[in-house]
Amino acid sequence: MANITVNPTKSILATNQTKDPNPTINFANTIIYTIPLKDTFRYLGCWFTLLSHHKYIHNQIIAEATNLISTIKNKKITEKQAIYIINTVLIPHFSYRTLNTFIYQSNTQSITNSYMQVAKHKAELASTIPNSIIFHHQIYNLRKLTDIQTQNHISSLYTQLNNPLTASSIKILLQHLQQATLSSINILHSPNYILPTKFHNTLIAQTIRTAHQLNIHIQNLPNSWPKPTTYKGTPIDTLIKHCSKPTQIKSLTNKANIYAIEQLTNHTNTQLLSWQCIAYKTQKIPRGRIPKWFQELQHTFYAFTTPYIPTIAPNPFSTNSIALKKSA
Repeated sequence: MANITVNPTKSILATNQTKDPNPTINFANTIIYTIPLKDTFRYLGCWFTLLSHHKYIHNQIIAEATNLISTIKNKKITEKQAIYIINTVLIPHFSYRTLNTFIYQSNTQSITNSYMQVAKHKAELASTIPNSIIFHHQIYNLRKLTDIQTQNHISSLYTQLNNPLTASSIKILLQHLQQATLSSINILHSPNYILPTKFHNTLIAQTIRTAHQLNIHIQNLPNSWPKPTTYKGTPIDTLIKHCSKPTQIKSLTNKANIYAIEQLTNHTNTQLLSWQCIAYKTQKIPRGRIPKWFQELQHTFYAFTTPYIPTIAPNPFSTNSIALKKSA
């Protein structure tokens, strides 16, 4: 239709199916082999990976930025020329590369510090001079990667939500995240929720989390979305957030169908039930020995360092605490 010819020798096969150990396709009489699972590949200028985490993508983007900074550092140019290259080449390049991923703030800050030191050196300024002089818009006007990334992703989410072509798909993704929290709290209105490990570091999840840190809240009135889970009880997230590995424990409580603190407490919410006595409240029969994550929840519940968590009394999940036994 567009009279485009695909070159099979420059094509790759990316698939995450595991049935065939060495999947291939035959295109234009050329066999195309799948790339290794840990390899990254570039499509329309952005890096992609088959893995759920973006560690290898981040390493690729950081390496590109580091190489450019090293090149600027070794060139005999003025500070204004260096800052111009950083603002018009490095930062736009970084912004485009991160359209499909979210670089951790520690990494963006490290890159920013690197090219800031280069700018100070080119300007023959002491390294101890306040950074605000370099970043001030009326002096050197050097820009920060953290701010650029945050601005790009939040504005992109807002644009996609208000675009008729993308609004439906974005709302589906938001609802998927909302359901993963098993929380009665809307993820767009409040930051008091925890996502399982699988969803915690996704692009949309990190964008929403960053927006909350900046006190930015997205609302759609009068039809509020995404739709939170409706139940009577205190979200288990208020207890999990005081544990050592909240996202991992959240994954396990979701699997056990535990979403409210009252599912684990007695009628007066003063004590936790035993592992064998929670089946009536979770509709799942616990099997095996007491898991470590449940023991950590017990320790956190009784710990003096855990702040007071208001619960609903009488317990809306209250029932007779009788341990279920397997039938012979």
